[in-house]
Amino acid sequence: MAAKTTSRELKNKLKEEQRKKEDKSFYIMLTAFATAFIIEMALITLYRQYYAGAYYGFTLRTIMFVLLGMTAAAGVAFIAAAVTCRFRYLKPLFAAGFVFFALAVEIRLVNTIGIAALKAGCMACPILLVLFLIYLIYQPEFFITALLGTVGMFSAWLTKSAFFVPILFAGRHYYPSAAAAFILLLAVFVLVVKMNKGFLGKDKWRFRVFDPKTSYTSIFISLALTFVIVVLLLLSEIFLFRVILLYKLALIVLAAYVFGSAIYYTIKLM
Repeated sequence: MAAKTTSRELKNKLKEEQRKKEDKSFYIMLTAFATAFIIEMALITLYRQYYAGAYYGFTLRTIMFVLLGMTAAAGVAFIAAAVTCRFRYLKPLFAAGFVFFALAVEIRLVNTIGIAALKAGCMACPILLVLFLIYLIYQPEFFITALLGTVGMFSAWLTKSAFFVPILFAGRHYYPSAAAAFILLLAVFVLVVKMNKGFLGKDKWRFRVFDPKTSYTSIFISLALTFVIVVLLLLSEIFLFRVILLYKLALIVLAAYVFGSAIYYTIKLM
């Protein structure tokens, strides 16, 4: 009888913990939606103002410096949390710092290239929101696949657009190069975590990055596929055999791979 009571109490405790975890994820998603909505509305409003001929250079520069200061504060807090082993604060501090820094970069681009940066920002905001929701809901394998697909498609789109947008033409070699460097760094990071059985760091500074059930094979397949496509884009720029079909094919392959992965990992969640 006592064993049955203990088992029932354990089940109730596990259900309560799961419920709290789901509630926390829901509140985080609501916060992400609200933040993305406010940023998107601000970008659209600014786009309309700039399209009508307005210019807010000084005001935007002031906001940019404020955002950079907030980024630095988040960075200091992140380091302090890591040193004091308060790992639960690392993710929210990183997310806050990333948002502040991304907004500062967006404002800098608006002051540099104007309305084109606002168009890019309006597209980037929902994409980043979707990636964040994937991070919250899905397995880490699919999050990395979606992240790599986004990086690869963005690189292909920028490289293709360089033919038609003069301001992008000068840096056409850097877009696939930056994407390739990012993929290599991510591959090294995943390999280090895999060798450490899903953990990063040592001793008391050790915290889990990937679950024990994480399929590293699928992650490395995604890394390899995206890297090959990005390298082909880079070679096409270096040796000047620019074929528009190649960029379109890269976009189609990456989009199809991410879409197929979304179906597969959604089924696994059920």
